[in-house]
Amino acid sequence: NPLDRFRLANRTALVTGARREIGRAIALALAGAGARLAIHHAGTAEEAVDADNVVRDIEQGGGTARAFGQDFALDDAGHRLATSVTAWSPVDILVLNASIELPEAYQAITRERFDKQISVNLRSPLELLQALVPAMGARGWGRVVTIGSVQQVRPHPQMLVYAGTKAAQLNWAWNLARQFGGQGVTVNNLAPGAI
Repeated sequence: NPLDRFRLANRTALVTGARREIGRAIALALAGAGARLAIHHAGTAEEAVDADNVVRDIEQGGGTARAFGQDFALDDAGHRLATSVTAWSPVDILVLNASIELPEAYQAITRERFDKQISVNLRSPLELLQALVPAMGARGWGRVVTIGSVQQVRPHPQMLVYAGTKAAQLNWAWNLARQFGGQGVTVNNLAPGAI
């Protein structure tokens, strides 16, 4: 069957920001292809309930999933999430979907709002990449997908920081693809419009 090569049996995927919308849809699709799913959420009670619902939907479909809460705005959050997930299962597929956008005029951007977007959209994802991609390369197989935005190439005036972080993630995808492609790890960026 030519579709067998797309099956993900015995593979584990970590999808950040997987409790709803794009992240949830990606997680359900990967589970439908046979992957075990680590469902990341930011750790609030509401997000935990949403993530548990995604886990339940995957399990009802015959799959395996587990929810992991971690606030990416906190120090060392990416490393802590990587440690928790890999204690459950080695990660073969990393989907960097979690992000935050705080629209405002560039003159109004405060240090606090800047730092929060940088932490969630760049620092914690970088920590996940550092923790997980080398092991993928050592095993000779891995997939990394960064969920970008139309903002990375057509930035809105009210989203200076958010658009900049998405442009940086696109650059990272190009950079890491060149570094790890020879080790069986692909790195790609998907940039949807408004969802």
